[in-house]
Amino acid sequence: MKFTEYAKNYIPKINDAIKLIYDKKLNSMENSFLKDYYSELKDYFLSGGKRIRPLLCIATFNAFTTNVDNKIIFPSLGTEFLHNASLIHDDIIDKDDFRRGKPAFHIKVGISNALLTGHKMLAAGFNIALSHGKEVAKLYVESWDEIVNGESITKHNTVIVRGDNIIYVSP
Repeated sequence: MKFTEYAKNYIPKINDAIKLIYDKKLNSMENSFLKDYYSELKDYFLSGGKRIRPLLCIATFNAFTTNVDNKIIFPSLGTEFLHNASLIHDDIIDKDDFRRGKPAFHIKVGISNALLTGHKMLAAGFNIALSHGKEVAKLYVESWDEIVNGESITKHNTVIVRGDNIIYVSP
């Protein structure tokens, strides 16, 4: 099966799982601010994205098992939460006003709420990882640490873009 066919099969399932998480959260909220907040977050999360990270998790799982099992979809979302947290934080750091052709999340809800949202996404992804054991949770934390290291290096160095090449120059 080609990856594009694989993606067409799994992306709707991934999006349905994301929708389920946020619908459950929305249905449990009584506070009108939090209802609006989670509704905005759900819209942001479902507004696009290629879902490469959960697709790779699912594909890897399926490559090592004899039965294709949709139970892997929920665990794969941990990587998507981590990725979207990094996007929200990155848009703030880089002062980007748009993401996926729409206003960036911090433009819609403010920088403070966007930072807190990124933190909430990290916690949600961590809880998913933790539900699959200490080793998986450790890998999740190490992955976030590497993302932060990369962003720190980028901010510390001067960035020069030449065509499709990004060159980092130490100060």
